[in-house]
Amino acid sequence: MNSSGIDASTLNAFADQLESKSTAAEFLVRGAVRKTTQDIAADAKANAPVDTGNLRNSIQTSSAGSNAQVAQGVIQARADYSKFVEFGTSRQAPQPFLGPAGDKHLPKLQEAVGQVIGKLVEGL
Repeated sequence: MNSSGIDASTLNAFADQLESKSTAAEFLVRGAVRKTTQDIAADAKANAPVDTGNLRNSIQTSSAGSNAQVAQGVIQARADYSKFVEFGTSRQAPQPFLGPAGDKHLPKLQEAVGQVIGKLVEGL
């Protein structure tokens, strides 16, 4: 009769390694989110139509939420008329500046997160 056992110290070492790699992965993902947020804001500012400069100057970024399990970035155009510029009105054609910036950079974020996950899996 064959018997096999698992040494608890091996499981503990694996758990420690997993936790260590998870912390590193979280740091890398948060960095990727922060960079992508800044890149989207920079492109949105560059693409925003300018009359007085208020719309462009109103574009801001922040890290939102206090949940340690979530990496989140926020880009906002705080000018009260920004949605009318982005989406248009019955009298004005849309002049999108924020949506196209997000469309350009979100695939890069997905790729960066995929690479982090790949490195995490490889290291286990």
